[in-house]
Amino acid sequence: MNLLFSLALLGATVELYEDWYADHVGEASFAKPATGSTLYYDLKCELAERDLSVRNWDRKAHEPHLLTWKKVDGLKAFWNWLGFSLPTASAFDPETSCIVFTNLGVHLRDLNLGKLPKEKLVLIMLESPAVQPELYDPEVHNWFDRIYTWDDDLVDNIRYFKCYPFYKHDPLPSFVPYKERKFLTFIVGRLSSHHPKELYSERERLIRFFEARPEIEFDLYGRYWEKRRFRCWKGAISGPQGDMEEKLHVLKQYKFAFAYENTRDTKGYITEKLFDCFATGVVPIYWGASNITDYVPADCFIDRRHFKDNEELLAFLQAMPQETWEGYVARGQAYLKTEMANRFTVQNYLRCIVEAATATTLR
Repeated sequence: MNLLFSLALLGATVELYEDWYADHVGEASFAKPATGSTLYYDLKCELAERDLSVRNWDRKAHEPHLLTWKKVDGLKAFWNWLGFSLPTASAFDPETSCIVFTNLGVHLRDLNLGKLPKEKLVLIMLESPAVQPELYDPEVHNWFDRIYTWDDDLVDNIRYFKCYPFYKHDPLPSFVPYKERKFLTFIVGRLSSHHPKELYSERERLIRFFEARPEIEFDLYGRYWEKRRFRCWKGAISGPQGDMEEKLHVLKQYKFAFAYENTRDTKGYITEKLFDCFATGVVPIYWGASNITDYVPADCFIDRRHFKDNEELLAFLQAMPQETWEGYVARGQAYLKTEMANRFTVQNYLRCIVEAATATTLR
């Protein structure tokens, strides 16, 4: 490493906040795990090579400094909001060279991160506006020095940079034969949004379409469908985010699976739904990113936009010969081996965080 570069970073600490691990603090998350994903350990190693240490940002310790009136829920919070009885002298640790926030979510959306030094803040936007509309508030963006996003319309490589979520994983060692597979599934939770481009309502409309046709072999899995009492609902995939191993075990038993994002007609918003299908040899029926073919070849999936309604789509699926189905599967497998697909790997996501941390530290 260049000596001047190394001296500039010496002793610097990167802090990481992720909305799905909002209560993590310290360095424990970055220890080498005995089993499972090594994402955080790998990040620690990558940063260590650049003379940077890493820890989780302590949300609860800093929250009293960042309160807005929306977060005042008692006398203590009221005094903190006024600037009294604060737990630390400052909202920002002088050891910290950079804080990387991945999404904002329920815990941060009503805090004022603008009280932190902008030149030290990085935002990684992974969620869509249907899930976290606060991520897309221009005033919120003004708090951050650099922003990494899936949104191709925002990327300018000056302040907004492209970031690919890490959804690609290796295919299963063997696939269930065509004749042993069931027809069609949808693995999705029941959610709602008022965003004009949301697809939650279209998901439920699709499910009701099949619920009215019990002769069609269609199985629904996912959380929060209990109250609907759908005949086609077969239960939830365990765990708050769904257990990946169980999800793939269920998915591999089907020929086709719906892969509807939570928003449509957005450029670059692509999640795990396609990649889970490719990993299990399932043909996905996709609806979401308007420029999906910039990232995934059109012959790897069935594009829902090409059908006028669910009736036409169903007829297409039912009429598909085995060899055509196998062609989709083969092309999906070939795609997973390409550089195009490698943009969605953990390694590429780590590169994004490391780039953000080093650029901000040197500023």
